Amino acid sequence: MKKLFFIFAALLTVAVSFAQEEEDDYRTTLSIIPRMDAVPSFNVDGGQNSYNWGNSGLYVEFSHKFSESLSFSTLGLLVNEDPKSLYANSFRSDASNWLAYCTLNYTFGNFEVVLGKDYMKTGGYCFEYNDYDNCFENFNPFVSEFPSSGWGAQFYWNSNSEKTRLGVQVTTSPFGERPFASGKYAFFGVWYGNYGPLSLKWSAGAVQNAEGRFQCLASLGQKLTFGDFWVFFDWTNTSYPTSSYAELGHGHTFHLEVFKKLASWADFTLGAWMVKSKDFAEIPYDVYGRFDFFPIKDSRNLRLHLSAGWSGLDRNVYVGAGATYFLNFNWK
Repeated sequence: MKKLFFIFAALLTVAVSFAQEEEDDYRTTLSIIPRMDAVPSFNVDGGQNSYNWGNSGLYVEFSHKFSESLSFSTLGLLVNEDPKSLYANSFRSDASNWLAYCTLNYTFGNFEVVLGKDYMKTGGYCFEYNDYDNCFENFNPFVSEFPSSGWGAQFYWNSNSEKTRLGVQVTTSPFGERPFASGKYAFFGVWYGNYGPLSLKWSAGAVQNAEGRFQCLASLGQKLTFGDFWVFFDWTNTSYPTSSYAELGHGHTFHLEVFKKLASWADFTLGAWMVKSKDFAEIPYDVYGRFDFFPIKDSRNLRLHLSAGWSGLDRNVYVGAGATYFLNFNWK
């Protein structure tokens, strides 16, 4: 891990000197994104303390527009604290691996077709961000334990006003060992809406578990936005994949998060999640807060963050600190 730290430090030093302004009219974009986290956790009852590296890693994001209708995009995690398992899981669908998504998008009129590996459209705003924008310690159990990507196809319709987006997705199930050889799939229908200050990310679907039985997976995400302030609330009809990783867990997950842009150089996030399930004798819950700082003037390419939280089930207090840099290259 020390080698990884020094690699990130060197990349950050070089990256700051090559900071570039973002533009929207480029055909090809490449982002090299080193992130370094440190998250110690302390048990208030005198139990074992712990330490982890959060979402530390070297991410690479690439996109290219072949035409106004056809585009390609991909995101990969090339290095993390355990690269052996990262690449050993390359051809598995029941575990996360180095390839987050790899999609070909084709649009025609109000319609869009997406092919390849992509995030499962499970609804809600918990899954809205890529890992390089998330703090692992703030994930609810469903988000942290559920492999969020699968291979398949999607089809969408967008309204003329662009306020409503409806779609369907057929993808490989995260309970099948191999993407297609396992013969297990998941199906989702989604409704995305932007209606003034109210946004929706609703999803309902069926996921084939390890036994081949379909289980319902539904999630309702709603978000209110007022200028530089927003709040979202997600409900999901499951708690987590079971410890044997054979099926979705029983119960419900609730997640609330509030965000405020304090200034051009600072953001603040406050959140909480709770799981209601008969599988737990006590109710798991978590409360957390996070500050994000952007020290480079007129740029958000370098982000420093500080976070802290309380895990009610484990009775742990955790703190986190980290840095992320976006080294962007663009070609017309």
